[in-house]
Amino acid sequence: MTRSLRHITIGFALYGAFTLSLTTLASVGLLVAGTFQTEPMSLFWGLASVVSIVGFMACLPPFIAAYGLHYQRPWARVAALIASGLMMHDLPIGFALGLYALLTLCSEEGVEALKHKPVAALA
Repeated sequence: MTRSLRHITIGFALYGAFTLSLTTLASVGLLVAGTFQTEPMSLFWGLASVVSIVGFMACLPPFIAAYGLHYQRPWARVAALIASGLMMHDLPIGFALGLYALLTLCSEEGVEALKHKPVAALA
């Protein structure tokens, strides 16, 4: 694995962990805020559930791409390109990491490093 692909793998894993921790923090904050309200708590439980589900779904593509890149799976390049596109809305870190990943994965070095190599048949 080249140095730039290793950087992308680490960046995707850290980005996914950061997204997951922010989601957890927001969900817990909504639940704690709901305990101090006189209104029904179902509204805060509902908001916390939506934030948890959306945040968990947002952190999955970087984790999947990091796994694929680390173990050099044949689908890793496609997963990383999708994760890069999805994370570019998050300024400035997501955009910078997504742009770096797109430029690296679309370069000749990135294509060659992740080219599918067929496994020799066992005789």
